[in-house]
Amino acid sequence: MSAPLDPIEIVEEWITLAQEDLDTATEMVPRNRWRHVCFHAQQAAEKFIKALLTSRQIEIPRTHDFEKLMQLLADAKSLGLLDLDILDLSEYAVDTRYPSDSVEALSADDGERALIAAKKVAERVIKTLHPPKQNP
Repeated sequence: MSAPLDPIEIVEEWITLAQEDLDTATEMVPRNRWRHVCFHAQQAAEKFIKALLTSRQIEIPRTHDFEKLMQLLADAKSLGLLDLDILDLSEYAVDTRYPSDSVEALSADDGERALIAAKKVAERVIKTLHPPKQNP
């Protein structure tokens, strides 16, 4: 039987997985794969939020709904997470995995907006988890 993972290791694993999704979303832009950009941007933002929740020892529900995840973060507003377009990303968690007219209609604007939102989430979560060191 293996020992349970250290909470810090779990947070770092969430960050690694999130960064991989963000990298994948970015790599899909020049190929005009907007479905994939939107999906992986959503996944990246979700995993960064789950890293933050894990760091605070908040139980993570099985959901892709950013509104539900934000409700678990009492300081979501002060962290600037509610100022982003991340609530709009929730639709990309499932819809982009199945055939649909709305998915086929995703544009470069949709992809760029999703990617910008995910990058901002990444920046704010990393800054919260690893604040810059102050000089004495």
